[in-house]
Amino acid sequence: ARVHETSLSGAILDAARATGALFNAVDGTGSRLAGAELAHVTFSSCILDGACFVDTRPELTTFYECNAAGADFSRADLVGTIFYQVDLSKACLGGARFERTVLVDSSLAGQSLRG
Repeated sequence: ARVHETSLSGAILDAARATGALFNAVDGTGSRLAGAELAHVTFSSCILDGACFVDTRPELTTFYECNAAGADFSRADLVGTIFYQVDLSKACLGGARFERTVLVDSSLAGQSLRG
């Protein structure tokens, strides 16, 4: 699936499953993807401020040039996830699993790493 320049602001996509999807220039402000399984998904130039990724499994997923300030990645399984030029300021990362996770040129200002 390819989603381009679309608003998913406030969308509830809990427990969604996506493989190989591309989200480009999508407004996902405040969207919910709790418990979603995302494999080989790319988020490019997306607005994900305040999005809920609690308990997600974004395995081998790439976030590229996204704004995810205040997003909630609590207990997310971030195995092999790549964050490239992503604003994760004030994001909640408590209990998230960071194994082979790559962060390049990304902001982690004010985030919570408890857990």
